[in-house]
Amino acid sequence: MSQSKKIIILIIILLIASSISLFFFEGYYKNTTGGNWWAVYFNDPKSKDLNFTIENRGAAADFSWELWLGDKKVQDGKEMVVKGGKVVVETNKDLAVAYKGKINVKVLSNSEKREIYKNL
Repeated sequence: MSQSKKIIILIIILLIASSISLFFFEGYYKNTTGGNWWAVYFNDPKSKDLNFTIENRGAAADFSWELWLGDKKVQDGKEMVVKGGKVVVETNKDLAVAYKGKINVKVLSNSEKREIYKNL
């Protein structure tokens, strides 16, 4: 058997082994978390737009959020997000027009907290 055939066979074996291991790791992660998670992210992370989305894949549906410009809380609210749903939170567009610095969004559901930020 030539050297190139051995290398091709080795690459195929490694590809199959890594695919199988990824399959099992994904199943393990899904079973340990139970598919119970939620996330928060900016809709347009590179602009001055402060609108963000809360995506829910968990049982909790009540979310409270705060928008901070530096050390000053400028806006807050509450959202209901059903399991499997998303809610786009529209913030005051005039808040970040002349602001330069760190902007934080803090979202709380039950005892879990997520925080995202952008620097303008």
